[in-house]
Amino acid sequence: MRLQRSLLYILFIQALWFCNLGWAKQDMAVISNYDFSDFVSDEDNDYSLITFKDQPYTLELQVAGTNFELATTTVDKNYKLVKSSTSLTSLTGMTKGNVLKSYIDVGFSDSNIFVIFQGTKPDGNMYHYLLSSTDGQIWTMNHTFPLLSENSDSYWYFHESTDDNTVGIVTMDFNGKNLNRTQIVYFSKDNGVTWDNFGLPEGLFITDGPFILNKQFFMNMKPSWSSDKTSLYYTDGKSIPVEVDISALLSHNFKNDKSAKLLDYVEQMFSVDNKLIASAAYSTGKNLLWLSKDHGKTWSPLTEIEGQWLEQLAYHNGQYYMLTTDNHDNTYYYNLTAKQFDAVFVNHTESLKATHTFTDSYSTLLDYKSTVKTFLVINDDIVQFVKI
Repeated sequence: MRLQRSLLYILFIQALWFCNLGWAKQDMAVISNYDFSDFVSDEDNDYSLITFKDQPYTLELQVAGTNFELATTTVDKNYKLVKSSTSLTSLTGMTKGNVLKSYIDVGFSDSNIFVIFQGTKPDGNMYHYLLSSTDGQIWTMNHTFPLLSENSDSYWYFHESTDDNTVGIVTMDFNGKNLNRTQIVYFSKDNGVTWDNFGLPEGLFITDGPFILNKQFFMNMKPSWSSDKTSLYYTDGKSIPVEVDISALLSHNFKNDKSAKLLDYVEQMFSVDNKLIASAAYSTGKNLLWLSKDHGKTWSPLTEIEGQWLEQLAYHNGQYYMLTTDNHDNTYYYNLTAKQFDAVFVNHTESLKATHTFTDSYSTLLDYKSTVKTFLVINDDIVQFVKI
């Protein structure tokens, strides 16, 4: 099972059932309850869980006899289930009998969901198909992606996050017995009608990203998958990525720690209120937020969130909406004014206090622009929609 991560449009995540007595004191309304199996019929199947247009979607690769099906489940405006199924066999001609392995990868822009249907044939060659949909129900084949007409021996996957109607696909070739990896980033700014691409500096590989923000592509890169040396690169897509100077951020002395921790990778990146904020993971699981006020050309330390990791950050009408998690399966929701955000993260004159705590649970905020906020909470068996 592989989960998709994203920015605007937010994660749909497995977690634990929440049972905090403190919730009884909050203005909370349960909208609906479902079993997880209502969204994913078999967790052994390949599936992805995303949030698209403020609604949760699951996309599951199913096998019916010898045919492949793409099953989609979402909810309507009243949070009632909406299910649909599309025959991938009818669209692609691929059946269980003529493939060895098959899987899907899911990405999206503001207006389209994209699915890569790929796998391995009995002769060892790979097959790839690209589909798109505006509603998750009616799917069409994309015939313009450059590599569709080639016998590409590569693995394709979507970028980490999106920006407006920009969608990006990373292709990774495995050349020869040494498994030298060649990566190319393809991207479309018109929902898959036309495509462009850029290559990477020689000897470097993307380990996280690309994060597509403000028409810029940011990516964490290393000289090898096992290397401790990590760097941040960016490009506008018209040239080879260039390295960002993050020398001051390669190590950090965290509070209550005697020794500096080394940067491991950038795990999230957000564009909010004319600035970029990145969540970076350091050795021994420490997390530091970075800040850029010049569109990612330079970065400086912003703050630590002690024992927590940033999962979601959005800005609307002078308010910041933030969700973090910790090692104990708790989710913390913060609703901060711009003044409070600066007091906590920039000036350090106030401490960070959660607006709501989801104890023993992991939640995601679906509609941060609405006056009444809707959260999604999931455990192994239960899916629940809650308004606060």
